This record gives sequence, C-alpha cells and structure tokens, in this order.
Amino acid sequence: MKKIYDALSLALILFSAFLCVFFPSVISEIVYESLILCGKIIIPSLFFYMLTAKIFSKTDVISRAGHFIPKFLRGALNLNSNLFGCLIFGLIAGFPNGAVACGETYKKGLCSKSDAEYAVSLCSFPSLSFLCLVAGKRVLGGIKGGIILYACAIIAVFVLSIIFKPYEKALDIPFTSKKTNFFEITVTSVKESAENMISICAFIIAFSVISGLILYFLPGAGIFLSSFIKGIFEMMSGIISAKDVSFPQNYVILSFFSGFSGICVIFQVSYVCSLYGLSAKKFIYSRLICAFLMPVAAVLLLLLLPRFFIQS
Repeated sequence: MKKIYDALSLALILFSAFLCVFFPSVISEIVYESLILCGKIIIPSLFFYMLTAKIFSKTDVISRAGHFIPKFLRGALNLNSNLFGCLIFGLIAGFPNGAVACGETYKKGLCSKSDAEYAVSLCSFPSLSFLCLVAGKRVLGGIKGGIILYACAIIAVFVLSIIFKPYEKALDIPFTSKKTNFFEITVTSVKESAENMISICAFIIAFSVISGLILYFLPGAGIFLSSFIKGIFEMMSGIISAKDVSFPQNYVILSFFSGFSGICVIFQVSYVCSLYGLSAKKFIYSRLICAFLMPVAAVLLLLLLPRFFIQS
C-alpha cells in the first residue's frame, strides 16, 4: 500500500509539473479570473460577516442571543441554547461563519464537543444575501428565486436535525459572563478574519484551477455540464455559470450546488473545524445528504408555489 501511495504521489507531482510547463497561460488566466471573483464578490460579501462572527462570538453576543429563542424551537432541534445563536448567524451570514461561531462557543466551554459538531452541520449553508442577490437576482432573474433556495436550506436544517439529532438531550451549559477586553478582541478578530479570508481565497483559486483545467480538456462541454463541473469544485463559480440553464433545471442545479456546497467549501469548513479541535465528519455527511435533499425540496416548492410567484 505504501508503494502505491508513493507512486501516486510521484505521478501527481510530475503531472502538476507538466501542466505548469505546458499550460502556463491557461492556469494564469484561471487564477486571474478567480482573483477577480474574490475581489468583486467573495471578500466584499464575506469579510464583514467573518469579522462580526469573530467579534460577536468572543464577546458572547451570539451565545446570549440563543437564549431568547423560544424553548420549544430549541427543543425541536435539540440544540444547546448557547449554540442556537450560532445557527441563526450561520444561516444569515453563510459558511464558514457559522462554523467559526460554533468553534468559538466550544472554545469558551459553553457547549460540548458533540453539540458543536452537530451545530456546524446545521448552520453551514450559503448566506441569505448571496442566495438572494447572486443566485436569485443575478442567475435566476429575481430575488424571489433566492428566497426559494433559502427556504430549501431551512427545510434541510429541520431534516438534518432529525437525522443527526443526538440521542441524548443537548447539554445546556449555563451561560457565564466573563470580563472581556473589547479592544484586544477587535484587533484579534480583524487579524484572524484577514488570515481566514486569505485562506478562503486560496482554496477558491486552487479548486477553480482544477475545474478550469478539466473544462479546458473538455472543449465540447455544454452549459449544464460546464456549470456542474465548476460547481462540484467551487460552488460560487458553478452558480454564476448556470445563468443560461433553462427553467426548471436551473433551480435544481442551483439547489444542488447550495446543498453540496462544493469541495472547496467542504475543505474550508473542515479546516475551520480543525482549528477548534472539532471533527468535520458530521458536516461532510450533511453536505452529501443536502446534495440530494435540497433539489428535492426545490422541486416540491416549484410544484406547490403559484407560477406567478416563481416567474415574476
């Protein structure tokens, strides 16, 4: 087994060197386009959320917010009160911010490790603004399309809570306020957010290069296949490239991308989990489930909702 692994490693190195030597212009163009994507969409839409996730988590704002949620709702999801704010924030701010908030809550001892891992699987979806403004308005032709995709994510949360709900009741650790230095927290949060943004953009560039090279060797790929390959590796590129996919296939493929999240996002959130000593297994399983679950939810909503609402 070790020899096979060594041989594959050598082959991968040689193949990478071959691509860099013989296709430098192709790779450079993909990297350039990925940097534009990061500069125009990723950083403007994500950095502030990332910063607030750090500050709100370190200053206990998110942990406190969860205690104002009705008890029956917390019980329905079997979620620690200190983590419910992370769920709400994650569903609004998108990944990896929910995972960051869960990690900070676990780091402060306000939840158990298993509860934090459970919460990460529930709160890791595209942000509300991204679904409405990019997936909805830019790709589907209206914000209502993004609202439908967001509704699919909410449905997925409740289904995942049934699948992953711990057999034991969530350990509701009492909230204890600690004295904090807001200046120190702000400076630390800005630095950590900047470092995380660099890592996220690096992930996006790396996986965009992989999907771009695959498509370069598949010049006859149609719009649907091209979008699918891009979305499998990097969700945002796949969603944007699906603009010309016809109805209702566009809703199906966008809900698939939003549920699966792309290999790039899976690596990002898994990396965040590792920073806090959390396992990403449950999160990865949730992405595989949502890749099937969200398209099914999208189809059901398209059948149930009035046609004028969908197409207006």
